[in-house]
Amino acid sequence: MHSKHSKLAIALVLSTMVVASNSRSLQLHNSVVAATHRQEGQLQPQLDPVLRDLRFGNESEHSAAKDLLIDLSKKSASARALIIEDLLRGIQCPNGSAEFVRNPTLYLEWTRATELIGLIRAEEAIDSLLQCLDCNNGVFLLSPDAFPATRAIIEIGDKAIPNLAREIQTGTRLKKYLAAVALSEIGGERAKVDLEAAARRTKDKDLAHTIRNLLKNWNSKSRK
Repeated sequence: MHSKHSKLAIALVLSTMVVASNSRSLQLHNSVVAATHRQEGQLQPQLDPVLRDLRFGNESEHSAAKDLLIDLSKKSASARALIIEDLLRGIQCPNGSAEFVRNPTLYLEWTRATELIGLIRAEEAIDSLLQCLDCNNGVFLLSPDAFPATRAIIEIGDKAIPNLAREIQTGTRLKKYLAAVALSEIGGERAKVDLEAAARRTKDKDLAHTIRNLLKNWNSKSRK
């Protein structure tokens, strides 16, 4: 059961935020607020429609659901755990990019869930994100913004550094590149040390060259 303090804090945040102008969003908002005053077991049914709107709703519903879930994840450990559990199911995609190319709707749903994983910095999802680090909808760009899982793992920050360092050693060529770029965007001394080590160890001359270029303009301030 939520503590009285936690319930009050969540209710205060939710009651003051502007969820959206449409009645559907307001209904979801009020339902989740009410759930914070009841037993924890009753919170999941109230979260379910918000999580559905996150992945399947129109732009307005999606935006409202995203804002609501971010606030809930900050104010309630129990709500955060339920949200992450649902998102982890939503980002599983065994066939990766091939399936996303065939099914743009599935790609949109996956991208929305993956984005929220990054925004709430859910380190529980690091392994799942690494499995689809190079997933996208077939657009060939080398920017991490073209790969939602890479962008999400960058947002998670320092906690992902050891996993990214391993990916540079064991991943496919594209994953190695994306892992190196992710480390450079996370920044900080830990990431720099791992990239320097990767540049020395790799037998891929192109990757080594890329890493050296990333190290030339290093960001000493890491994402916490």
